Amino acid sequence: MLEMMLDSFENYETDSQHLARQLEALPHSYDGATRALPAPHGVIGFGEGALAAELMRSLIDDATVSGGTQFVLAGGLDFGAVDAASVIAEAAGAKVFRMGLPRSSVLSISEDELSYSLEEDPDDEPRDDFFPVPSHSFSTYTYSQALAYLTNHGKEAQAADAVLAKLREQCKTEIPTDQNPAKQLAWSLWTRTPILIPTSGFTVQAWVWQLALSRLGKSLSIPLAHNALEIIASGFEARHESGDALVALLIGSEDQNLVVAKEILETRVDEVIEVPAPAGDAYTANLGLWYMASWVGLYLALLYKQDPKDSAPLETVRKAR
Repeated sequence: MLEMMLDSFENYETDSQHLARQLEALPHSYDGATRALPAPHGVIGFGEGALAAELMRSLIDDATVSGGTQFVLAGGLDFGAVDAASVIAEAAGAKVFRMGLPRSSVLSISEDELSYSLEEDPDDEPRDDFFPVPSHSFSTYTYSQALAYLTNHGKEAQAADAVLAKLREQCKTEIPTDQNPAKQLAWSLWTRTPILIPTSGFTVQAWVWQLALSRLGKSLSIPLAHNALEIIASGFEARHESGDALVALLIGSEDQNLVVAKEILETRVDEVIEVPAPAGDAYTANLGLWYMASWVGLYLALLYKQDPKDSAPLETVRKAR
């Protein structure tokens, strides 16, 4: 049967970088720094680090701080913004702690005497103001858990790992499709375009799922992070047939907006699917949903007979920037 495709070992040969195994190994894999750095804490992210910065908002309210520790997540594709943010934070009196990719060039910010050297050898000895995070589809986990520990939220980090470990036992490749929620959801999205509607407290999930379905699953989706009820109550009226190939994902914990959205969408799209958040605090639940989205994206790629590794165009853009 076609539905059993994801249960066949041969279909995982498409996964050339063994991302499925890496995803299984992710819970409890963080082994970086755990010491808490001086408060107050601010975090701003670029490239791959941008999503992690938003996932942390329940633990780190501020984007920038004066004094304390300014975390700068250097995930690439920043066009020099990482370096500018570091200079500005230091000028404001914050201690900059950078995470992500090493600096590879020299930039001079000319304001007469101001010059900032950005040369950095990735093989240098470990530093107390830099934590390397290689570019990877799952780097969000490393950024997020490192930030949790470094901002004195170790209990939340441990709780998140426990949730991810529980989800792994439900979603890993050995679990057959009829018992595997990630495989079932991937099948529901196959050949259809998902509308992503996060519920209250889970706005970041529109971004989480759009990124996972594109980077891993090689598929586009439609995120509705803001004013979702206004959009879905109006956007189908001129062309009702446009909903025939759409499936709506209602992501997060149930709230009144979700109830109303479901009532509207059930008459406008092909299917409405609720993706509940795992139990736990806001950080734990959001990271758990990120982990689920990664599994769904990976399985969706395999259904399309695509390698879930980064696409050639993405690799080209990353190298050029």
